[in-house]
Amino acid sequence: HIQHYRYFFERLQDPAWILAFKSKDLFKKPPPIEQGVIPHWAASEYLVRVADRAPNPSIVMDTLLEIATVLAKQTDPNPFVIRDLIDASLKLPGDQAIRIVPKLKKWVHLVDGVFFVRRLGHLVVHLAQQGKLAEALVLISPLLAIERPARDDSESLYQQVKPRIRLFDYREIVEERLPSVLQAIGLPLFDNLCNILQKAAKLSRRSHASDEWDDNSTFWHPIIGEQDEDERNDVRSVLVSASREAAEYLVRDGGEDLRALVDGLESRPWLIFRRLALHLLRVFPTAPRELVATRLTHEPLFRDRSLRTEYELLLRARFVDLNPEEKQVILGWIEVGPPDLDQRIARWTESTGRHPAPEEIQRYRRQWQWERLAPCRNGLPVEWQDRNATMAAEFGEPEPRPARIEARSVATGERSPQSEEEL
Repeated sequence: HIQHYRYFFERLQDPAWILAFKSKDLFKKPPPIEQGVIPHWAASEYLVRVADRAPNPSIVMDTLLEIATVLAKQTDPNPFVIRDLIDASLKLPGDQAIRIVPKLKKWVHLVDGVFFVRRLGHLVVHLAQQGKLAEALVLISPLLAIERPARDDSESLYQQVKPRIRLFDYREIVEERLPSVLQAIGLPLFDNLCNILQKAAKLSRRSHASDEWDDNSTFWHPIIGEQDEDERNDVRSVLVSASREAAEYLVRDGGEDLRALVDGLESRPWLIFRRLALHLLRVFPTAPRELVATRLTHEPLFRDRSLRTEYELLLRARFVDLNPEEKQVILGWIEVGPPDLDQRIARWTESTGRHPAPEEIQRYRRQWQWERLAPCRNGLPVEWQDRNATMAAEFGEPEPRPARIEARSVATGERSPQSEEEL
């Protein structure tokens, strides 16, 4: 009787029974999902209890693989049994646990993966700490995989990119498990994260031009090093934070060369990686002076609106370390004034119907100079200090620039998707 069967297995604590059960093919009969009901299996739960007490771990893994082979033939494999396979593997040495990775990685994106996917995060940590680095990376890749939402995906209506697993589980794996994995794996895990982020950036690109590099990241992750709750609900932002924290750890505690990491980030094709590179140069005061100076005196970085936040934060932190010639390069650009002045005048004239007065043009020019001069206050040459004081008296403290908001899809039609009461 089924109740006698469960009673027997639920109280069984001796791993010596495994071989006897195998000889009777008992482990080849995992219960399937029937009419939406997912049954537990006392036999796999028994294996979880005794896995770490079996004298021969390979026999336990042979049994787990036997069960996995049967599950692989089912259209909808039982997620509770898969969860038990993972939990039992967590109790085995790394050289045995790696044997089941090829089976498990195929089940990561199952609809019912919600029942076990976070357990896989624990298994990744276990493998990494056991020195099985390649297998840990093999398993982490599908866990962190992303995709573009389908047009009829109502849960992702306003998202450019979504994870292949639930975002809640994704964040738990990234925030709670990856730090331990990073300590064991180091640079290869960082490269893996950057590869996934690179795909997310490509899916978010501003246009499909062959030379496009703007991924709109200033909208979906406005400031590197900060993340509000809305951004935690965007998998792209989660990946940026994970990549940033990994890079900082590798330089601070992992012995990696900052120059090599910065060069590697800048070699990638999307805006977000240039922003990360500037951030790294800022947060490490020991960054070589010439490495910083090369970026700060590169005019395209000074002019690029998409890089302005990270560029100015770096400028604020390291302007004082520049030599007089390098400072003069930046102050010379400020002296020239806004490069888009003619376009601004044309837009003003079109919108107001009149040409701006000379004093209005000069005021706009001085205000632009004041905003760009603000990050340079520490370390200004004497001849610029009086100008700085004059503009400070005229304009006061520069106001923080408002966060940019990503353009999203909207519903259109004759009827509102929400009722009058809901609105």
